[in-house]
Amino acid sequence: MTKKRQKQKVCPNCNFPLGEDVNFCPQCGQENHVKIQSLKNILGNWMESLLNIDTRLLRTIRVLLTSPGKITKLFQAGKHVSYVAPLRLYLFSSVVMFFMLNLLIKDQNIGEFDRDAIMADTSQVQFQMGLESGTLDLNKREFANLAKASKETIDSVYISNGRGKPNFFERTTMRQVAKMVNDGQSTFIVEMVRNTSIAMFILMPLFGLCLYLFFRKKTPFYVTHMVFSIHYHAVLFLFLTVAFAVRVWVGWDISNYALLGAIVYQILALKNMYQYPWPATFLKFIGVNFLYLIILGLAVTAVSIISLFSF
Repeated sequence: MTKKRQKQKVCPNCNFPLGEDVNFCPQCGQENHVKIQSLKNILGNWMESLLNIDTRLLRTIRVLLTSPGKITKLFQAGKHVSYVAPLRLYLFSSVVMFFMLNLLIKDQNIGEFDRDAIMADTSQVQFQMGLESGTLDLNKREFANLAKASKETIDSVYISNGRGKPNFFERTTMRQVAKMVNDGQSTFIVEMVRNTSIAMFILMPLFGLCLYLFFRKKTPFYVTHMVFSIHYHAVLFLFLTVAFAVRVWVGWDISNYALLGAIVYQILALKNMYQYPWPATFLKFIGVNFLYLIILGLAVTAVSIISLFSF
């Protein structure tokens, strides 16, 4: 049976002029046939795609949580279609975790403050910048006004308090801290959360690099360690999601248990993935996480500074 085509004079894909007898665009190859799908077909295709994603996602999470390390071995063995791709799994767990974290921040009113009470405080402002600390000859209301102060005004405050002329970093820090006193810390915390989500995406391959340094004799290809890192961070985010949800809806703080669970999970996953004896696995676990904690400390410092300057 001949297929009846709904011809177009111009290719809808690349705008190449077409003749009435042309079945395929000679420039891009697209078929010269535009079929308008019914609402039934569109909804059917959408539901099929949605259920397929949900089925794979549930299967992936089940294997991820019940068999530490197995999901990475399955991916390494080429079983890609039956499970959610590592990066997509990471993005899903990251979005859910940071969503719950934002709910927790709003639920606990983290960063909110009683501005009137703070501005009524006439005591002098205590400060700490790096290794230096002291007292400024300003009350909190006067200090809050520095949020929009000129360079000359901030310089005069520094000089009048016997600290000499400030550099750009000190001047900007004072202005941003004054902004927190004036507006509260909520904006700064939101910026911290946003920058942390970006930092975690950067830290993930670095954790994979730490794994490569300690486990490359078993698995010489970095990509495998990278996939393990993605899966582990997904588990960490899922644990934290549960902890944040319990804190919001039940009121219990189980974040320490979530972190402890993530540590135990990592040890089990390392053992199952790389098949070292328990003593060697534990020693390598310590080495990997010691190195990663150094990187994490640098990242936290960087995120704090960037957030302070950008909120």
